[in-house]
Amino acid sequence: MVVQRFYRYTMFFYLYVYFSGFNSMMPFWALFLSNKYNYSSQNIILFFSFFSFTVFLLELPAGLITDRLGAKKSSAVGIMLKAVSLLILLFSDNFLTPFISQIIVGTGEAFCSGSRDALAYRYYLMQHDKSNFHTFNAKVNSINWIGILTSFICASFASYVSLNSILICSFSAYLLASISVLFVKIHESDEEIYSNNSIQQIKDITRTLIKDKNLGMLLVFTSVIQALLCAMFTLFQPLLNELDIADMTNGFLYAFVTLFAVIGSLVQPFIRKKVDDDFKQLAIVSIFMISICLIVAFAKLNLFKLIILFAVFRFVFGYSGPAISSMLNLSIQKENMRASIFSIQSLALNLFQSIVLLLLQALDISTSTRYCFIFAFIIVFMLMIWRIRKNEHKVE
Repeated sequence: MVVQRFYRYTMFFYLYVYFSGFNSMMPFWALFLSNKYNYSSQNIILFFSFFSFTVFLLELPAGLITDRLGAKKSSAVGIMLKAVSLLILLFSDNFLTPFISQIIVGTGEAFCSGSRDALAYRYYLMQHDKSNFHTFNAKVNSINWIGILTSFICASFASYVSLNSILICSFSAYLLASISVLFVKIHESDEEIYSNNSIQQIKDITRTLIKDKNLGMLLVFTSVIQALLCAMFTLFQPLLNELDIADMTNGFLYAFVTLFAVIGSLVQPFIRKKVDDDFKQLAIVSIFMISICLIVAFAKLNLFKLIILFAVFRFVFGYSGPAISSMLNLSIQKENMRASIFSIQSLALNLFQSIVLLLLQALDISTSTRYCFIFAFIIVFMLMIWRIRKNEHKVE
């Protein structure tokens, strides 16, 4: 009976992970905003930067609330806020409505980002020890990517009905995700909810990061790597537009390349068994990123080459998610700080990403995109050199 109950809770957890990954509008934002709100390219990039900046501002407060409220409740709140943001877009044609929607969805993401990884770790430890968490975490990430892939396919078909149908698709998925997470069973003792006040909590987290240099270094490195991955994903859209990709085919294209993200998540634990070292795992991701940046920056691209590069990039994106999440989860010793530390990592990630988007908004996108990839290459290369020197010093 206990085993049956556990598997039932596991089903609800996987349903939450799957439906929370729905992001149906991603391939169609430019078309939707330009048609319904008459947005220019600059307006659209500013629209995206509102999301990153909102997450940056609210990430740490949301993480502190999560460590007090619990990962399950915070996840439900975050998903419901995302659903509300879509409802606003459905019923309002005001020029400022999308920006208000981005503030709401950014608030929801701030609640979800820290709690999602913490919830996965706490849920897994209910029945298992830490030794095989890499495999479980890779499975969770692959299910999330399958949800994203499914949402792109659904959006592609829904777009032939109307663009509002795509919003309804994501809204329905978020409702199912928020209901599913409430049925996930997490014992209070597993949550270890923080009892001190917020100022003391921030002091304790800062002291922990200063004292644990390995965790602090890992936090910095992974934040910048994931920020660059997110920024590079945004930069692929202008490159596709340069080749006049039809807007209605974007969903199928995004679904195709996202299939490689699913593969990346699934193969990560197998590579982990061969290369069981955090530094080497990050090196694999960095080398892939450096290669992609150099090719995009200097090679003459046609449609076929760009799609192949986009697919390889999504593979790296899918591979890095469970790798980085596992590294951080297994490096965090204090359970009641878990969500807050993940929130700090997401805070740094979104700060960097919002800076890149604001720079793009200020520049001519068509001439600056390749230079941004050169900039990403320089940053990743410098990080690799810094990490190699730190690793050599550790060995000595």
